[in-house]
Amino acid sequence: ALFTLASARSRAEAAIACAVMCLVLLFAPAPPEQSRILTQLTVFQNMALALAAAFAGYALHEHQERTRAIEERAIAAERSRDAEARRRVEAERVSIAREVHDITAHSLSAVSIQAAAAERLVDRDPAAAKEAIAEVRRTAKGALEEIRAMIGVLRAGEGPAETTPTQGTDRMGDLVSYLEGADIEVTLDETAYDRACVPAFIDVALFGIAREAATNIVRHAGARRATLALSTKREGFAELIVDDDGKGLAAPAAAAGHHGLLGMRERARLLQGTFSASPSPLGGVRIAVSVPLSQKEETHE
Repeated sequence: ALFTLASARSRAEAAIACAVMCLVLLFAPAPPEQSRILTQLTVFQNMALALAAAFAGYALHEHQERTRAIEERAIAAERSRDAEARRRVEAERVSIAREVHDITAHSLSAVSIQAAAAERLVDRDPAAAKEAIAEVRRTAKGALEEIRAMIGVLRAGEGPAETTPTQGTDRMGDLVSYLEGADIEVTLDETAYDRACVPAFIDVALFGIAREAATNIVRHAGARRATLALSTKREGFAELIVDDDGKGLAAPAAAAGHHGLLGMRERARLLQGTFSASPSPLGGVRIAVSVPLSQKEETHE
């Protein structure tokens, strides 16, 4: 009875019940034929058993309370991780919205210049004006194709995106300087990358993924060496590979960078590409991204 009460009720209630039981045992009348010494020994034995039962019940109660607390913390942590993952993915979406803005601004500027030239040339040089109009058409068509490939990632009615300029792979040197500033030996290979054949939004996205990978290397990997390679050698695809010699995917640091991996994977997926994070030949993590240069149109209801 004491065990059950101590395991199910509060510590104060268990202590009161234990004290009552001890008083009952202490003042309970002994059989007349039993000696005084044997009576005292029996009382002591019964009180010891009562106390043991109460402590065992209390220990079970505390264990159950700790288990419940751990489960509640685990559930709360899981919710927090899910919320953080959603926040990071949404941040990637906002970043892509900024890239769409830059693509649109660049294309419209080119269209405006060509249209103004066609307007000036239409009377005195119709052939040149025709070529300028054809260039307007090509520029507009290219911009529409790029925007069509990315517009599905945006949610309606969530406010304006930031409009600060984005950066492309022509700024890879900045990532090299950033890594070298963290005392990491860096090798950059762009010899197989033809930037002219890569659409602007893909080039910007590859730089964004490389930047996130570099940030993870500095903050979480504990690496001393890193390599960054861009390539369009595989026909119809732009590829990025980032290697480091850090702690690897199984280390706690990899878990700390988990949301960075989510963001990179989301960005590659939105460009209809593939993303993988695997053990690197250098001993750390290899980030590999492959994005098709020709984006298929998707239907979004």
